[in-house]
Amino acid sequence: MITKDKLKWTKEDDDAVKEYKDKLERGEIKTIPLDIAVDILKKRITNTKEAVNTVKKLLPNGIKVIKKGQHFDLLLMKNIYHLKFANESFHSLGKFFPEWEGEEGESINVNSISHLNSSDHIIFVTPLYIKTIDVDKLKNRGKMRTQKNGEVTYSIPVSFLEDFNGTNN
Repeated sequence: MITKDKLKWTKEDDDAVKEYKDKLERGEIKTIPLDIAVDILKKRITNTKEAVNTVKKLLPNGIKVIKKGQHFDLLLMKNIYHLKFANESFHSLGKFFPEWEGEEGESINVNSISHLNSSDHIIFVTPLYIKTIDVDKLKNRGKMRTQKNGEVTYSIPVSFLEDFNGTNN
């Protein structure tokens, strides 16, 4: 089966996809389980464009995409899903926040999310996962730090984030 800790597509992944396709064709099932579909889509994410396209597939039709610096806002009715793609998570989280020693994290520039409401969502995308948190939770549970270049960021452990599977977050 496809797991989040795999980076390379394996024969087992091909077999799992084939098994679901065969069941669909035979009429044994009507849909592929969302967790399998999400894992299949995640395997394709290697850059920001793929991240935006993958997340758009998980949201209802009618998404408007707006580039915000190096990030993107995906607008759906009154909600904003702010997307940040990175090739990997923030490995040195524990160096800056000893209470999170040994944990992987995510960071985002405070200015990048200053336009968001407390109920809007931030989506962190890497080749390994698509995770989300609402702005209010990030501000309450995350920690701020000032980088060498003077930029202020919120940082938070990946374990505090939820899997993103669409608008249920």
